[in-house]
Amino acid sequence: MTDLRDGVYIDSAERNIYLFDNTYNIKYNSQKGLYAVEQITKMSGEGNEDCFLYHVYIDLLFEAVGMLNDRFIKKEKSKIPEKIIDVNIKNYTFDKIKYPIISRKDIRNFIIHIDERYYDLIRANNYYGTFNVIFKNMEDDIENDFLRKDRPQNNLLNLKEMKYRILDPNNGDGEAIFKEVNLMDLKGELEIINKQAEFIWGSITSLY
Repeated sequence: MTDLRDGVYIDSAERNIYLFDNTYNIKYNSQKGLYAVEQITKMSGEGNEDCFLYHVYIDLLFEAVGMLNDRFIKKEKSKIPEKIIDVNIKNYTFDKIKYPIISRKDIRNFIIHIDERYYDLIRANNYYGTFNVIFKNMEDDIENDFLRKDRPQNNLLNLKEMKYRILDPNNGDGEAIFKEVNLMDLKGELEIINKQAEFIWGSITSLY
C-alpha cells in the first residue's frame, strides 16, 4: 500500500518538497528509460542505420536506470535520505527479485566510467572495438565474428535478441567477464515502476 501518511511525507513544507522531487524523479527516469527502449525498438534494426543513434539511446537508458537505482538502493555516499529510500522500497514493493536489472549497477558503472574500463581492457589485451550493433539483417559470418570469445566485443547491442552486453574488466579478480541485459525484461521493470509512480503522482497532486 502506498504510504502518504503524515510524518512520512506530508507533514511540513520540507517533506512536501521531498515528496514532489522524489516522485517526479522516479516518474521522469522511468519514462526516460521507456522512451529509450521505444526508440531502439522503433528503428528498423537494419544495417543502413547509424550506430550512433543506438549508442545514444543505450546511454540514455542506463543513465535512467542508474538514477532509479539511487532511489531504491542504499549506498554509503548517497545524498538521498535513507528515510526516502525506505518509503520508496515500501511504495514500489522494491526488491532484487522483482527488479533484478534496476537493482544492478554494473552496466551503468561501465558506461559512466567507460574511458577507464576501455583502458583496463586495452592493458589486458582485451580491447576489440568500441560500441557495435548486431543488426537484424546482419550476415551470419559478421555476427559470429562479433560474438567470438577470443576477440570479444566490449560494448555490443544485439538487435536480433534485444540484448545489450558489455565486457567488464573489473569483477574483482582481474579477469574480464561478460555482463548482459535483456532489454525487454528491463522494459517490463520500468513499466511497473512507472505505473506506480504515475499513481503516486496523481495522488499527491490531487491534494493541492
